[in-house]
Amino acid sequence: MSLNENVVNVSTNITGSSPRSGTDLVPVIIIHIIIIIGIIGNSFVVIIVAMINSMKTTTNLLLVNVAIADIIMLMLTAIHMILSRTIPFDNSFLCKVIDANTLSNIALMATSLTLTVLSVERYHALVKPMKISRRLTLENVLFVIVGVWIVSAVMNLPIFIYIDFDPNQRRCSPGNNNGSLLVSVGGIVLTMTIIPFIVIAFCYTKIVAELYFSKTICKPHGNPGLIQEDLLAKKKLVKLLITITVVFFIAFVPYGVLQISIFGLTGARKYNQDMVNLARVMIYLLPVHSSINPFLYSLQSNNYRQGFKILIKKLICSRNQDWNISIHRASSAHRTMAAVSLRHDEAEV
Repeated sequence: MSLNENVVNVSTNITGSSPRSGTDLVPVIIIHIIIIIGIIGNSFVVIIVAMINSMKTTTNLLLVNVAIADIIMLMLTAIHMILSRTIPFDNSFLCKVIDANTLSNIALMATSLTLTVLSVERYHALVKPMKISRRLTLENVLFVIVGVWIVSAVMNLPIFIYIDFDPNQRRCSPGNNNGSLLVSVGGIVLTMTIIPFIVIAFCYTKIVAELYFSKTICKPHGNPGLIQEDLLAKKKLVKLLITITVVFFIAFVPYGVLQISIFGLTGARKYNQDMVNLARVMIYLLPVHSSINPFLYSLQSNNYRQGFKILIKKLICSRNQDWNISIHRASSAHRTMAAVSLRHDEAEV
């Protein structure tokens, strides 16, 4: 059993419908539409930051990492759903990589850890601005991002190690390692949800207290107009980051609880109706979560909103230019053919 496969199998074990049967395609179509929208939206975020030099800040680079993790998660989820309905998972590679969807789980944890780093970075930038040594810079943020992916990969290694094809049961299973796998999944859930929640809650509570209550951030020394503008920008950024984090935990705290419950009952298969209903919700909630972040950026960030507009205009203009070039080339080719035909006709006369 795997993290993502369990979400599907809890519901299918009760209803009796197989995820590979090809029946009930409407939910699958809906999920794939959500996935396509999410991939396009998150790709826009990556392109906007890459395209606009002023957007290349430590915060935006971390948000790009979240977008890349969301793209990976959405693509692998689509592949997983397609393959799980079309081919049997009857070998070690398929069980470890596809059925367990280990790479997708790595991306999910990378999202959680990146949001945690974001909260700590904003805490030091806003509450402890004088401690420069603790601040992220454009030079070291890439090392932090690489570290996030390494930690995520290492934490998910037990799933890759323990899950294998069981020839006796003809299914992917941890075999006699279910207890060890349960401990590993507990560690993953702890690292993905509980620890980030504590760190993020502390950082954003302190930031909100400093921004709105003690008001020690952006004290009125200098031009009041510039200070007020800077304060509004900081408040918008904090609101954006808090919203993204809240949406993440709405999706992943139930996910973590469900996984612990499922792995604790894997041997007995005693899934109650509440677990089944939660699993059915999670099938939609995870892709929706990974698809919604770009819309949160555009709703709360003027920079991203302007970036989206610039990107769309460039795409439209580029398409129109290509269209005009094609028409021009076609017209030129037509005139050339007409001239050749005219000269040919004159020669024949």
